[in-house]
Order: sequence, then structure tokens, then C-alpha cells
Amino acid sequence: MRLMEQPLAAADDAARDGYTGALPLCADESFSDHSSFAALHSRSHVINIQLDKTGGLTEALRCAATAQARGLARQRFALTDP
Repeated sequence: MRLMEQPLAAADDAARDGYTGALPLCADESFSDHSSFAALHSRSHVINIQLDKTGGLTEALRCAATAQARGLARQRFALTDP
């Protein structure tokens, strides 16, 4: 296992504050578009960028650039939720 994807419901994101486990945490349900960065804080190490959630390729690329600038990994670019 290389990461944990959204181990808690998006409404419970604050419960991840202070996580010090060995596996990186991936924001999935709690990441939808560029506005989601404000709530990520240090709760996630990876984001899951999906074109259907971001609204299209332009916003997805913008999110990917911001994630890279902040040192966050990107799990994938998906057209829709698998």
C-alpha cells in the first residue's frame, strides 16, 4: 500500500489534523476544484484531480500546477469517478 485515499468522510476532514502515520493521505471527496486548496492545510499529501469534479481540463491543469507549487502529489487525472 502506498497511500490512503480519503480515509474519512469529507465532513470529518478535521479529524486528520496531526496525522503522523507512515502512509500519505490523499484528498479525494474533499478535493473538487481550486477552491478546495484553502481547506487542505496539512491534512493531505496527495490530491486526486478529476475532470468531472474540477469542471474541465483548464481548471484541472490549474489545480495540478498549484499542487506542484505546494509540494502536493497528484494521484491521477480521471475523466470521471471510477
